[in-house]
Amino acid sequence: MRKSSGGKDTIRGRLSAAEHPLGFDYLRLALALSVVAFHSVTTTHDLHADRLFWQGPLGVFMRLVLPMFFALSGFLVAGSLARSASLGDFLIRRALRIVPALFAEIMLSALVLGPLLTSIPLHSYFGDRQFFTYFLNAVGDVHFSLPGVFLHNPRTGLVNGSLWTIPFEGFCYLALAALAILGSMRRRGLMLLIAAAGSVVLALQAISAHEAALAPTGPFLVVCFLAGMSLFLNRDCIPISSGLAAMVALAVIALLSIPGALYLAALPLAYVTVCVGLTRPPKTIAVRGDYSYGVYLFAYPIQQACVQLSPSLRSTWSVFLVAAPLSIAYATVSWRFIERPILTRKRQIAASIAQHLAFASVVTSRFSRKRELQTDII
Repeated sequence: MRKSSGGKDTIRGRLSAAEHPLGFDYLRLALALSVVAFHSVTTTHDLHADRLFWQGPLGVFMRLVLPMFFALSGFLVAGSLARSASLGDFLIRRALRIVPALFAEIMLSALVLGPLLTSIPLHSYFGDRQFFTYFLNAVGDVHFSLPGVFLHNPRTGLVNGSLWTIPFEGFCYLALAALAILGSMRRRGLMLLIAAAGSVVLALQAISAHEAALAPTGPFLVVCFLAGMSLFLNRDCIPISSGLAAMVALAVIALLSIPGALYLAALPLAYVTVCVGLTRPPKTIAVRGDYSYGVYLFAYPIQQACVQLSPSLRSTWSVFLVAAPLSIAYATVSWRFIERPILTRKRQIAASIAQHLAFASVVTSRFSRKRELQTDII
């Protein structure tokens, strides 16, 4: 007998069974800590060791992490768009989720960490062009360096290597908005085709360029976001089971083990991500907030600081054991005092911003009309 659309054996059915599946919270934190573990390798070794890592057995696992982050984001953000009153309301809420914590990280790095660890005089630090351009990270214009900071680390001058994904995350939101404006979001099958086509195009480009594609690239992360989004849009008809998820996971690992085949893993990887997210583990104090974003944002500067301040901490495990709890502590503070207070008032803030934008539009329109009348008189 054919199962009814949106039944309990589908993604929609699992979503309906729990208002907020805790699997997503556990998964986000696990992925963030996996990034911390990987950066514990990269901040304590040079680029040659980095390449060897990607070619080793752990490289296969690490190729899953950021793509799963973006697939998870695509799935959840598509749900946020569906619940938003308007496209403008959605974009404002996304900005309120991303920008405050990002801006806090930028301010702490530039105004606290940098002055404490720079190797140049403070008057030179605050007068250097790099100091001012670092604040452009808040608008997605990525700058990795601060004057005189981390110049003698294995990853020379790199204050926060995690920021490289921020522009691609912003692009994902803009792409989602564009698809909504074009009406493509209502054509659920088309979204699956777009995600699949993106995977194939990237794979063909890699083959033609003889690219190994061992590490995930920005465009691939965008395709993973679209894959997660398309799964949410087709949640009524996509079946979900642990057996199917296990088989798909094996297929994903096989694809990630083949140079160049990485790009074909977007949709199956997104499916595995959603299946894990829809599990229902017990609730613990560890997931009473979304600490993953804070961990992801600030762990890298902590790791670089550990490497600079203590030669004895230049081993991978030492850096991880110090940076992991410190980044969780920072993320907890960021969540409780920056992110959560803004999110609890996001409706009021979004409405206020919308009113100000509407007022500015009216004023601009009246000014333009006045200028037109003056031009006609002249």
